[in-house]
Amino acid sequence: MDRLTELNKGYYSYYSPPYWVSGMNIETWLTVLFGKFEQHIFKLLKKIMLKEFDIQDMAGFFTQHVRLAEKLDLIDTFQAELPNGRLETLLPLLRCIQNDFPETGAYYYFEAEMYEKSLLEQRRSL
Repeated sequence: MDRLTELNKGYYSYYSPPYWVSGMNIETWLTVLFGKFEQHIFKLLKKIMLKEFDIQDMAGFFTQHVRLAEKLDLIDTFQAELPNGRLETLLPLLRCIQNDFPETGAYYYFEAEMYEKSLLEQRRSL
């Protein structure tokens, strides 16, 4: 994980896509590497991992249990709804993103917390 974190530092800001990937657990890393995602955000990360780690032969033995694709879909839904600013829609999405996917590690957890605080502060200032 330390090596992955060091690799990340050269490619991603923690608060831009793919949202603090160093917080993912090893099963999530393998899901990113061997999974099929429509989202483009993992393309470079997969390339880096294949270059740096000799684990391609593990693909045949890896059964994906991580529900990362579902979490990514929720994040996409949240981002699409964000401009509308409806708390009754946004807050349940954020709570689901944070609490319903423990196997995806910290992926987007802290960003969701930041969004929730910001939305609640906005509501209070109105």
